[in-house]
Amino acid sequence: MFLSNPNIYCRPIWSLETNVGTIREAFFVSQFSSYSIAVPDIGDFSIRFNGKRIVFEIGGPGKTLQQIKNEENAFVLKDGVESGYSQVIPLYLIGMMY
Repeated sequence: MFLSNPNIYCRPIWSLETNVGTIREAFFVSQFSSYSIAVPDIGDFSIRFNGKRIVFEIGGPGKTLQQIKNEENAFVLKDGVESGYSQVIPLYLIGMMY
């Protein structure tokens, strides 16, 4: 379960260091809320788009493609990077989905 607005996690009662992964994932969910989001066996989330399942793994700058290497339509959404490559997309670009 995620809070509806990722900004709520930045209140003083939350520790940004311990919850940064939760904040990243809540941001993803908030931007894709108009899609059917599922939790796949591999990856953090998946959505259906034009009849295809797309898997997303979300993480920081050190996240690799290792977890999704065998998935056909899979992407890593990285926080803390400015540009993407291959199957890596900067997490902030997901904000353009809104």
